[in-house]
Amino acid sequence: MKLAEFIERAADRLFILDNECHVIFTGDSLTDERPFIRIGNWMNLPVEIIPLIENIIITDSMTGNPAHEQFNIDVTLLSSNRYIGSSSVVKRYLEFQKSFGLDLKNASIVDIEKDIPSVSREKIISDRDSYIGIFYSDGNFRVTHNRAKIFDGKEMAERHYSDQRIHDLLSLHAKDGARYAGSGMVLLKNNPLFYRNRYFTSYHFPRTWYEDFSALSIDPARIREILLPSENIMNVAKLMKWKHFSRGRIRIFSDSKENMDLLQKLFSGATIVRNPFKGFEHDTGDGLHIRNYADSFNVRLTYRKVRPSSADLVLAYVKGRGGVREIVRDGIDGLLVHYPVYQDMNVALKSAHKPVLVLTDPGTPFARLKGAEVTLVRPGVQYEFMKYEDAPALVADITAAVGSDTLTEPVRDRRFDELPGLAKTTLASGDAAAGLQVFNLIGLLRAVAATASERALSGGAKKALAEIEHAFDRESFFAAEGARLAVTCAFHAGGVAEFAAPAQGAGKEYFIPDDVRDGEGESLARVNDRDMAAFYETIRRDRARLMELLALLKPAAGIPDVQELRGAIDRKKEEFRDDAFGASDVDKAIREQAKPRAGRFFTPRRIIAACLVLGLGIVALGVARHMGGRTGKPAEQEAREERARLIAKYRISLNEKEIFDCANQVAIGNGFAPLIYPGVKVKNPHWIFPGNRFEMADGTVVTVREGDTLWGISQRWLMDASIKFNQALDPILDGIAAGRNVDEGIERLKGLAVTASQKAKVRELAGTGK
Repeated sequence: MKLAEFIERAADRLFILDNECHVIFTGDSLTDERPFIRIGNWMNLPVEIIPLIENIIITDSMTGNPAHEQFNIDVTLLSSNRYIGSSSVVKRYLEFQKSFGLDLKNASIVDIEKDIPSVSREKIISDRDSYIGIFYSDGNFRVTHNRAKIFDGKEMAERHYSDQRIHDLLSLHAKDGARYAGSGMVLLKNNPLFYRNRYFTSYHFPRTWYEDFSALSIDPARIREILLPSENIMNVAKLMKWKHFSRGRIRIFSDSKENMDLLQKLFSGATIVRNPFKGFEHDTGDGLHIRNYADSFNVRLTYRKVRPSSADLVLAYVKGRGGVREIVRDGIDGLLVHYPVYQDMNVALKSAHKPVLVLTDPGTPFARLKGAEVTLVRPGVQYEFMKYEDAPALVADITAAVGSDTLTEPVRDRRFDELPGLAKTTLASGDAAAGLQVFNLIGLLRAVAATASERALSGGAKKALAEIEHAFDRESFFAAEGARLAVTCAFHAGGVAEFAAPAQGAGKEYFIPDDVRDGEGESLARVNDRDMAAFYETIRRDRARLMELLALLKPAAGIPDVQELRGAIDRKKEEFRDDAFGASDVDKAIREQAKPRAGRFFTPRRIIAACLVLGLGIVALGVARHMGGRTGKPAEQEAREERARLIAKYRISLNEKEIFDCANQVAIGNGFAPLIYPGVKVKNPHWIFPGNRFEMADGTVVTVREGDTLWGISQRWLMDASIKFNQALDPILDGIAAGRNVDEGIERLKGLAVTASQKAKVRELAGTGK
């Protein structure tokens, strides 16, 4: 295919890749160098295009998600990224990248207020083969080519669906908040949002939320607090950007003052109140009191005067395994526990003799939980918390929720043996309410079995319950109806019963997709707004067009090898995938390696519309446009190679006993029980989970990442310690050979010895021979 066939008109040069990611092809042939301009960003931008982008436009409205910029640039050679925009905005934008371990202070920056040439309007509309970028004083940005308009930011915002517009729509759709006027929680992916009186307190924040917020009628304006023990602020950036432009307010509980300062500096229009997470205690003012359990990620939630008893409901949200002993001793009404924690700590949790609500995700093995006396909390479902003092009132409310005399009269008359057959008949009827009726019948039988004083009554209810639960497909029920339900978790006398009803205001489905994925026409069919569906169809089509164009390009300098860059970006995505990661945990070795490019600029002049030539064929700014050689490997790779060289040089090897002794020392030194060999080699102890921190023998603090094992951590630490030992040993051996006194060196070496053979070497050098 020829380029002329692919680019038939100016509009074909624009590729809309995401809600706020636009790429413009500026080339005149398939062999042009760096023939793209990027405006905004997309987390999954094809890596192949990154070396082909000449200019990155930062608009005053900060098009795109600033936290996703790290996935759109060459992180192996930071100076190769060239930014154009207002200096104050660009500098804050790039400084924000420090939160993700990137130092972009040496990236090339073209300041539109200083470095733009004095260009008359006549020249802007000349017939020269150029791409003109126009920055307007109202924050708009426009790109024209041969008099034809290719991109207009303001028109895009009005016609298309930017992140800001989608947040506005979500807020409008759920503005009254009546659905969440009570007390409860919603689990989104792996992140709970606790609500009380229409406002939400989020523990961390989900990576994507458009689908959940639209389906569950959650108003983003009512996210009032975020509990953020993690240093990872990637997931909150998009919400903060909307708060910035809507002049919103939010309180964030975080111990990372540096990251919060960067967040506030970039999104200065938002009011961000920071409180430390560690040891915090906070009253929302709407009947929810929250405090942190000491030295843990866990929190205590007190819902004041919960319906219908008007008594306080106290729950422990268990995010991690630390501090569980304190929770077990606490006077709480129940526990909210993530499945991985429950799996490892269920014996300890059961000792609390309180109801356990297990927070699940799509990967939870539900079959393993059958028969367990727990309540399962599913993502994407509203859970309303209630507290009953009176058992008859609880049974009466669930009976009313069943809404079928056919199913409730046998319960009242103790004809339990009829119920399994009646439940199956109800489910087979095809009635839209059948699943809800049977779900509530199960809740009713549980309540009767738990509160009955007569053994026969309790036994009959349990027998019918077992048969009905076996016949009821709970997963299919929630998959079909979950978003439209309000499931009540009724706490009473040390137990909890479930019953459900259609959520207030839950009518016709309102759906906004988080992303458009190939071959998912069905998801677009769920979009209520036809214009929105057409916009997402454009995104899907443009993504495919871009990949076709990239396959055609044959730059004169050759097609860049992006495998190294792909690996670096994939590692960054993995580093920030888990809530517990943050800037202090990322590899600081990915750093700037080249000086900023030299350049000369025309005399600046402030004008209402600042214009510049963006195309490859013209150098209007007088800035030298060259690729810039890649001098050397990334520091991260060099560090790995140097480490491997030293291990080979000193012939360092470890045996399993040394690794186990190190792991055991770590466990005991951090106050945990001694380990058992070989169990620790194949399974982590309960305190190894993402985000947990502990000390090694030398005082080094380790933060556990996803996929880490105590065995692997101990092995890496021993290897690094052995390298340090041997490096300190070299000058001692040289000194001995030269006849110098090396007593001080040997004394220092003693503190570096970590294995039995190293300690023996120190004794040998000291002349003890022991």
